[in-house]
Amino acid sequence: MKRKPGSYLLRLAERRIVNGRVYRPAFAVYITLGLIIHCHLHSHHNRENQLRFTTFVLLAAFAAPTLAQQQAVDPAAQQRAAPSTQIEAFSAKTGVVMVKGFSTIGRIRGQGIVSVDAREFRDASSPKTGVYGIAIEIKEPGRLERESRSFIDQDEIDSLVSGVDYISKISKSVTIMKDFEAEYRTKGDFSITVFSNSTGGLSLAIASGRVGKTSAFLKLGDLDQLKALILEAKKAIEEAKAAAK
Repeated sequence: MKRKPGSYLLRLAERRIVNGRVYRPAFAVYITLGLIIHCHLHSHHNRENQLRFTTFVLLAAFAAPTLAQQQAVDPAAQQRAAPSTQIEAFSAKTGVVMVKGFSTIGRIRGQGIVSVDAREFRDASSPKTGVYGIAIEIKEPGRLERESRSFIDQDEIDSLVSGVDYISKISKSVTIMKDFEAEYRTKGDFSITVFSNSTGGLSLAIASGRVGKTSAFLKLGDLDQLKALILEAKKAIEEAKAAAK
């Protein structure tokens, strides 16, 4: 069956624009230019295609700016826009004097650096009201040295310690499959992952973030030190909270 001239481009344009399946605004521009050229060269063909083309151009004109705005949104900014922890929500308050206290508890170095801080956030107008928790910062190795920070609320700390305990003792016997990974993740996208590697052993990754995740790779034995730093941070938080009463 012989197809009408330009029908493939028209169907493609309709599928991508009318049904909302445009992958990038530039695509609409390329298709529009192609159809303009085609209709100029084949202006004697049936009027239906010309009408459909006019409809498509109008849709593309309205859709392209919207799509461009959607693509211009930084995924990391979207992630920050919706606080996932009490610390992030409280510290994002505006129109108040925010008092931020912190103590660096310690660092673990491997293929990257993991830093643990105790954090306190208080509204100066209500000093006895505040939130407490831990900040864990990951710095990747290499020239770029990307960094990312995750917050762990005070009420998550005990669960995190239990997760570290479990993962530190895990072995390949946890599954009959050839390979495996075990992950613990907090609400603030801090994660600890143990996974089987190509040499038959186990590797440890400590990461922060979901979009553009930053990771450091440590020895499995470093989990004991991480647990100790977390417990020390918990103690510092309890002391700061008691002092604020």
